[in-house]
Amino acid sequence: MEFGDFSGTRKLKSLSKEEMEFLVKAICKACDYRQIGNEESVLLPKIIGKIENIRESTISYLIEGNIILSQKEVVDLIGSYRLDAIIVHEKGGKTHVRSRHHHTFWQMKISNLPSRIPNFLPLEKPIETIVRAVGDKKSSRCVWGFINGISNNREKGVASTSLIVKATGNEIVFSFPNDTTIYVPDFFHCGVLKLNIDTPVVLLAEKYFRYLIEESKRDGYEIPIVVFAHSQGAIIAEHALVRLARTERNKIRIFTLGGGSLILPGTAHTDSHNYASTADLIYRLGSPHLQILALHKYEGMKKGLNEEAIIYGLAKNDVFLQTDSFNEKVIDALIFERVAYYQKEFEKISNVTILDARTSVIFEHDFECYLPVLEKIVNKYENK
Repeated sequence: MEFGDFSGTRKLKSLSKEEMEFLVKAICKACDYRQIGNEESVLLPKIIGKIENIRESTISYLIEGNIILSQKEVVDLIGSYRLDAIIVHEKGGKTHVRSRHHHTFWQMKISNLPSRIPNFLPLEKPIETIVRAVGDKKSSRCVWGFINGISNNREKGVASTSLIVKATGNEIVFSFPNDTTIYVPDFFHCGVLKLNIDTPVVLLAEKYFRYLIEESKRDGYEIPIVVFAHSQGAIIAEHALVRLARTERNKIRIFTLGGGSLILPGTAHTDSHNYASTADLIYRLGSPHLQILALHKYEGMKKGLNEEAIIYGLAKNDVFLQTDSFNEKVIDALIFERVAYYQKEFEKISNVTILDARTSVIFEHDFECYLPVLEKIVNKYENK
């Protein structure tokens, strides 16, 4: 087979599939590339974030796997083909690092940060020495758990847990130690988790859930496990749950309160549910697509519409915004497609309840804002 022009003026995108295969084979032959049968493909780790320490005038990078390296270490890894990034050489002799076109990383400026972040989580310690048991009475009905959100030190975490203890009548609540550290800013940590990257806190949460399962085994049977997850706690729970076996997940009832993630139906026990206030802006940032759909559903039902009418309205609005056709058959077919799409999406928010905001409140996200619904959940299980 003969092919046409392969001169330097021709662009690769203009080549046909056959021409591209011919060109690749010609390059392999010219460079003496040969397949010997034991080739392996490895996905190189990527850079998640660049951290500039203004006070010390240093630059470090956060790599997948929760590893922080200096700029020199990063450049050396890229040069030895062990890190997926690009070294840019400037005219003055300086170099800097950037991502490839298909990947971007965050850039942060911090007043003071160590050049290397230590592993601040006690992953090697027995989980029973890490979990905080707050309260006095051992419940005969439930194992209570709590995963707090961002900006909490030990004292704040215990204080929030004490609110659950009070609601249960002073029963023991096992609090997960999700403490803010000086090493990794909470919002940055949330961003890393939302990129679907497990951090060490997820491994600790996995152990925490298994600890609760062991606690639930009493006299030959298992009592219910009820875990409240606020804000970032819901993101951590989302990651940790999928690391458990299906039989383990089905034992855990997760109730998210203003969660940065939704616990989708089928992820954990069927009682699991997500709650968020209409005035909780943080909740909307976590999984915006599904959470905005939940708000649409809430607003539609406030107007007296059923789910079918809400879905049809969303589908119809999509079609009128995205097509300029006046053909009724075309419009009806497109609406049918969008209705089917929204029906599947609404299944994902079937366990979401949007709560009315308190009177005259513009923004509410604190754990205390969700105490009324928390108390209802506690009463439900205490009275079973």
